[in-house]
Amino acid sequence: MPKLLTQLDIEGAVITMDAMGYQTKIADQIIQQGADYVLSLKGNQGELHQGVREFFASALSPAIGDIRYEGEHGRVETRSIRETAQRLGNIVRAHWSIENNLHWVLDQAFDEDDQRTRVGHSAANMAVMRHIALNLLKTEKTAKVGVKTKRLKAGWDNEYLLKVLLGKHQNLTI
Repeated sequence: MPKLLTQLDIEGAVITMDAMGYQTKIADQIIQQGADYVLSLKGNQGELHQGVREFFASALSPAIGDIRYEGEHGRVETRSIRETAQRLGNIVRAHWSIENNLHWVLDQAFDEDDQRTRVGHSAANMAVMRHIALNLLKTEKTAKVGVKTKRLKAGWDNEYLLKVLLGKHQNLTI
């Protein structure tokens, strides 16, 4: 992440990250490059999550400026935003919209939630491969079907697989 950030002009931007961004070094770098950040926090973050919950339940917590209830994919989420409520609320909703849509598509098309690779870097490597495959499948526009069907079609049809991998203007045979 730090190497990627050095390659980007992020001045004035708001960077949103999930758990991989929970590093003081990354947060400091974002600020040094003139940007702001929003880090999402989930219950599996143990002591950090508990500390944040306790802060927002205390008298030190800023007043709630906005509460939103959203339901998607069989769950209901409650988001309460404090101070700069409108802007922050929009940023958080945009982050989770991207996050939820990406993960939903990866799970539907690649059964990502059922993947059990755990040895070494295999889980991270396979996640990268699924992201690359997803981007290639989304780029291919000749088949007017969903990502999962495109993935299956690419597995059954070598010509279509080449179209996905190389683009529709390639005339190669295997």
